Amino acid sequence: MKHMMVIPVALMIGLPWAAAGPRGDGYYGKTKVAPKVQVKAHPFGLGQVKLFPGKFKRAMKVNQNYLLGLDADRMVWPYRERAGLPIKGERYGGWAREDIVGQTTGHCMSALSLMYASSGDQRFKDRVDYIVSEIAKDQKMHGDGRTVAPDLREVLGE
Repeated sequence: MKHMMVIPVALMIGLPWAAAGPRGDGYYGKTKVAPKVQVKAHPFGLGQVKLFPGKFKRAMKVNQNYLLGLDADRMVWPYRERAGLPIKGERYGGWAREDIVGQTTGHCMSALSLMYASSGDQRFKDRVDYIVSEIAKDQKMHGDGRTVAPDLREVLGE
């Protein structure tokens, strides 16, 4: 049984390191690797990409409508509950109802941020700003930097 645990742990630690490419300075860790070809591609911002009318533009609009249809107050429900603040709206179900609360909110905030970066539509930034401000209120209520996690003293029975 011990050997079966070693392999997954080794993979979890080793694969991300092995899969990582060189940093911008050409280093893999401590070893300098000379580029084989001249670098011709460089990163650019999402705001520099414009979609023409078609299926990709339609897909982006569908995603925008979905994201704007999510209720920010329902996203911060677990944070407010754990901070003892008044609840606004109903809590989302599924994973957002279980003990991995906050993960759905994090994915939502990432999607909203990427959509703002790609479209420049202020509504996405406003939604992220609202969620962050609500979580900050909840964090302040805890007084120790926590947001949604239970108090460790509570878990340990201290």
